[in-house]
Amino acid sequence: MIAFYNYSYNYQKIFTRDLRSRKMAKIRIYELSKKIGVPNKTIIAELSKLGVKAKTHSSSVEAEIAKKIEVELDNTLKRVDKVDPTRVKLITKRGEVYSKHVEDPLGSLQRPMSFNDCAKKFRDCAKKLPERKIGRLLELIAQLEQVTDIREIIDLLSIE
Repeated sequence: MIAFYNYSYNYQKIFTRDLRSRKMAKIRIYELSKKIGVPNKTIIAELSKLGVKAKTHSSSVEAEIAKKIEVELDNTLKRVDKVDPTRVKLITKRGEVYSKHVEDPLGSLQRPMSFNDCAKKFRDCAKKLPERKIGRLLELIAQLEQVTDIREIIDLLSIE
């Protein structure tokens, strides 16, 4: 079972009821993501830790595996003054529990991302672009205040 805890997820009920009523044996990652309010990439990463192969948001997983993922609302994580912390808990078939709590997520005011962190994230998200375009985009973004015409940036963002 994988449990995602965060106040910002507004899902209090486990969605397994919906899966039990389905006649199909599989569910797509993007459907699962929409149901539980967790990003596709997070689900794919957690499933890979379980040894389940899922490459993209359109990959399918067995409904039995999907039933093992829960989102629980934890009001103790709610904060008004800054970004809510997050806790992820993984329970294996043998009952082993692995938990990770992040008080200040990367990108929050308390733990801002460096330009290199942003560049790494951009490279990961822009994999469909050629490396030369990604490199040039990062150069332009690094000196964005000096860029007088953003048309080059817009052109570089297009996929050929």
